[in-house]
Amino acid sequence: MTLSMLRNVRIRPVPVLAPSPCALAAGPVATGWLAALGLVLLVVLASLSRSAFAGDQPVSLREALTGSTAQDGRSHAHAPPIARYVSGDGDRFVFDRSGNVALMRFEGSEEVWALRATPAPSGDTIYKNDIGETILRSSRLGGLTLFTTHSPGGEPAQLVGAAPASRPNHVSTQALAQLLQASMLRVARASGLPQFKMHAEGDGEPFIYADTIVVTTDTLLKMAAMREGRPYIKRIREVYIHPGSRMDVRLRNGVLEVILSPRDGIAGRPSSSRIAKAIVSR
Repeated sequence: MTLSMLRNVRIRPVPVLAPSPCALAAGPVATGWLAALGLVLLVVLASLSRSAFAGDQPVSLREALTGSTAQDGRSHAHAPPIARYVSGDGDRFVFDRSGNVALMRFEGSEEVWALRATPAPSGDTIYKNDIGETILRSSRLGGLTLFTTHSPGGEPAQLVGAAPASRPNHVSTQALAQLLQASMLRVARASGLPQFKMHAEGDGEPFIYADTIVVTTDTLLKMAAMREGRPYIKRIREVYIHPGSRMDVRLRNGVLEVILSPRDGIAGRPSSSRIAKAIVSR
């Protein structure tokens, strides 16, 4: 699998919020439930998506996903802290730099990307994802450049205007269990592995577990749809999502471990790029 293909594995998961602990597990595939649980998954995702960037509450993307209101100390002239942009070739995205970790989401996708800011020459700021890829560059005057697979050299992004605030929907533990079961069945069908399993367990806000289930599932599905990606997916017999001291992804003996750092909010969940890289690196 090429680096270009790896970068294309970008599915944006749905942010959700619920206050109770999460402890879930899904066993071997029960094929008779596939249609019903697939419908449940669509209903859950549709419900969650309606709330994303709804703008009905004065809550920033930062506050909704991490609970943090800390400022990063930079002025970002002429740009509101939460804004919509469009690049030269039509990529549209929302960028929230109101906190210490910037957040980004492409229109038409659900994954929220946590980007780390690092200083660059001339007072610029570079924003990188969790595998070190440069995604955005902000000039000291407020200009923004987007780096994509089709424009690796970067392309200017025009400010469209302030983005509305968002408030993720509440999702019950029952809905989360249904999401996990439906996700497991989708991956099993796409990979051709009828005994494929998916587990999620641990204490913390269930939104981070639901978010991780969606991004992990969609990454596996996208790789399974690639001719060069299928051999990698065939090696995975189980996905185990659980908390740890720091965020990480490991593939060992057929078990894909997706390790979360719930205290870090959305920044404590591996991105689709990190998940895909862990799979192809083995």
